[in-house]
Amino acid sequence: MPIFSKLSFRKKKKNTYHIAVLGASVSNQAIGYVDILRKEFMDILGASKISQFCYPGNRLSDGGLVRVNELIKSGADICIIEPNIESEWRGVLCNRDEALYVYSQILGAGIYTVCLLLAHQFTIRPELAEQYAIHREICDTLNIPTIEVNLENVHDLERHFRGIHPNRAGARVYANRLIQQWKKLNLSRSALRRFFKTLQLPSSGIQVNSVKYQVDDAMKGLRLHGRFLNKSREDEIPNSLKVIQHQTIGPFSPVLNVNFLFRKGDGWQQKKWQLSIWDRYCFSERSAYIVLFDYPQIDCDEFIIDYKISDIEPAYSTCVSKVHSWPRKNEWTLKSLGDLYVVSNMQISVKAVPDDVSLPNTAEAQMDCAHKLQDECLPLLSS
Repeated sequence: MPIFSKLSFRKKKKNTYHIAVLGASVSNQAIGYVDILRKEFMDILGASKISQFCYPGNRLSDGGLVRVNELIKSGADICIIEPNIESEWRGVLCNRDEALYVYSQILGAGIYTVCLLLAHQFTIRPELAEQYAIHREICDTLNIPTIEVNLENVHDLERHFRGIHPNRAGARVYANRLIQQWKKLNLSRSALRRFFKTLQLPSSGIQVNSVKYQVDDAMKGLRLHGRFLNKSREDEIPNSLKVIQHQTIGPFSPVLNVNFLFRKGDGWQQKKWQLSIWDRYCFSERSAYIVLFDYPQIDCDEFIIDYKISDIEPAYSTCVSKVHSWPRKNEWTLKSLGDLYVVSNMQISVKAVPDDVSLPNTAEAQMDCAHKLQDECLPLLSS
């Protein structure tokens, strides 16, 4: 039920709204701005509850696409999207279709949305972030209110941050300036009803589908089989395909051999490359949204993506912390935390299949790509 319908049945009282926060590590900090909002500003926010749906160490283009569905199921009334600060060493910036998908899914579920555009000590002004323009344009188009936090007049800025992450003093700057602008928003029930009654959501151009696939510690690979179902589009936009999975990664994380087989018409071809799940921060375990495949232009009708743990050793020498000893080859493994998520701009049918089934005969295709084994867990195909 849309929010304007839900609110019409509620008694008018303080602290009505369940507020959800969607963002990367800055929105996830234990001592961050969300903690200050929760402890000091619930009344001003009009909030009964604040929930965090975050993807620390990841980006809106991977973890954000996955966590949106959890946010919608939470029953939140208002969502604060904080997309401007992400770790630049990992993943890629979201494109417009991916950003629009996030906003459209949240608003389409009847959750009112506020976009929080932060700066940090290296950008100073939010509009200097590379992703700012995409979010500003979407918010202006859909009439989504924005809160921008400019740090130009903050004295001793370096004392408020460690890298891009604020300390408690920096988090207080964020929280105080958010609240200053929040007070100017019209969040009355009648205003929210008017917003949703006039809201017209455009198509984002992509869809995100989950595929059941549990990888246990004994498994050394995985395989996906898929078909594009609406290849006869007149506009001839190239197919795009991205595969994401939430995993536990750490010292045990391997390099994968990726075998991509694809059929156009009657003939199969293949491309092969390596993908490092291990990265330079894998001196200890953590959860991460791993992009297992990212192909922005793919001209085929059917495909198989086959992953096997490689004999290639991860680039342990690039680790940011000293580790006494690394796991042996027989200890390298994948640790799944849930389903696979398939992102595409076309209608697609995808399923997990046993990895002992024979693969089709192929004529091997050549691919010009650089092996990024040192410090990224990205597919080696990129635009």
